[in-house]
Amino acid sequence: MRFVDLLHSAGLLLPDRQNTVWLFTNAGEIYSIYPIVDEALRQRPGYRLTIAVPYHELAELRRQFPHEEVVPNPSKYGCARSRPYANSALQILGSRAAHLSATVPIGLKVDDNFVASSIVSRLPERASTYPSVGTRPLMSFLTRVMAGNPICEIDDLACRLRRPQDILCLGNGPSSEDARLIDISYDCLFRVNWIWSQRTSHVNPNLVFTADWDLPAGSPKPILGFPNEAVGLPILRYHSFMFRPPRQGYIFIDTLIPALKARRSDVVPSNGAIMISLAAALKPQRMIIAGIDLYSHEEGRYPGDSHAIDGYSRDHNRANDVAFIRSALSAYRGEVVILSDSLREELKIENDG
Repeated sequence: MRFVDLLHSAGLLLPDRQNTVWLFTNAGEIYSIYPIVDEALRQRPGYRLTIAVPYHELAELRRQFPHEEVVPNPSKYGCARSRPYANSALQILGSRAAHLSATVPIGLKVDDNFVASSIVSRLPERASTYPSVGTRPLMSFLTRVMAGNPICEIDDLACRLRRPQDILCLGNGPSSEDARLIDISYDCLFRVNWIWSQRTSHVNPNLVFTADWDLPAGSPKPILGFPNEAVGLPILRYHSFMFRPPRQGYIFIDTLIPALKARRSDVVPSNGAIMISLAAALKPQRMIIAGIDLYSHEEGRYPGDSHAIDGYSRDHNRANDVAFIRSALSAYRGEVVILSDSLREELKIENDG
C-alpha cells in the first residue's frame, strides 16, 4: 500500500472542496452505481467525484476508473477527521458500504429508487467553490517557499527547455506507442498525467501536463504544467508537504496561453489539447503528436490496457478538444507530424511522406 493511501485513510490530504461528491462503495456494486452518478454529474458541471473503496480494491478500481479520484475508505482514525467529507457537496453511500453510515456524514443512500435525478436534485446548478491554497496566506506562503515561484513567461519556459526545435507531444492513447516513434528524433518530450510512468518507453519527459494528485515520477524530474492556479496550487501543496516539490519548476498554463484563460465554459480542453497548444506557442521547427486518439482508438483508452473505461471524462469533449487544437495549430508555422490517426483525420492534416 502506498504511504499516501495510509494518509488518506486517516483523513489527511484528502480533497477538501465544496464541489466534491463522495461515493462510498466497493467493486461489487460500483459498475451498476457509477453510470447513474456519472449521468447526474454530467448535468451538473463543475462537481468533482471522489470514490472511496476498501484497501484491497484500490488497484483494480484505479485501473478501471483512471479519470476519477479513487481513495481508500476511512479508517477508524479517518472517521474522526470528518471535515473533508462534511465540507463536500454530497456524500453517497452504497449499499455495500453501509458500515460507514455511523461514522461519516451521508447525504444520500443507494437503494432500489437510486436514479440520476435523486443526485441532481441535491446539487445546485453551479458548484460552490472552496478557498484554495492560493487564498490561504499561510498555506500559500509555505507552498511558495517549498516549490518556488511559477514560470510566468513563454520565453522563460523556452529557455529552461533549452529552446527545443523538435517537440514530441505524447498523450496516453494507444498511438503513444506507435512503431513509427522508434525512428523519430526529438529534443524535448511532453507527456500528460502519469499513466505512462509504468510503461517502458518515453518515460523521461521534460514537461508533464497534469491535474492529478499523483506524485511526480521519473528521472530527471520534469517541469509540471497545471491548467490554472486553482487546480495547481492545492496539488503543489500536496507535493511539497510530501517533500516532493517540482525541482525543475512549474507553470500555470493559462498565464501563458491567453485563449485558455479567456474560456468561460464548464467544458475545458483536456491536458492533451493544452499540451499541443503550449508546444505550438514555443514555436519549434517541428511538432510530433501521438497518443491523442480522441478516445476512439480500436485498442481502447491506453496501450495494452483493455480494462480502463474509455471515453471523455465529464470536463471535456471531443468537439471542444478538436476546436482548441485546430485554433492552436492554425497560428503555428512549423512542421506538424501527427501519428494519431483519428486526430489527423479530424484536422484534415496530411503527414509528409
